[in-house]
Amino acid sequence: MFQADSVICANSPHTIDDFTDYDFIAAPYDRWVGEDTNDGLSLRNRTTTLDIVKAVEFGDLTVPTSPRFDFVDSEEQWLYQKMKGSR
Repeated sequence: MFQADSVICANSPHTIDDFTDYDFIAAPYDRWVGEDTNDGLSLRNRTTTLDIVKAVEFGDLTVPTSPRFDFVDSEEQWLYQKMKGSR
């Protein structure tokens, strides 16, 4: 997933393939927030993401909160919290 202001550098010594073994990679949201992520650019494992979404009981859906805010402001933060909790 990416937003219009995201860039992948063609001159980087790394490629996207270097990161495909991970379930989730994203830039930090804010160094003071801790583990939250921003949603400008992220790489997500399709199988892991679908497993989490399929396991959600939408009638009992709860939204995790970040240490700094009383809400989760993106699906990426929600997904990250679910991935972290499933390990």
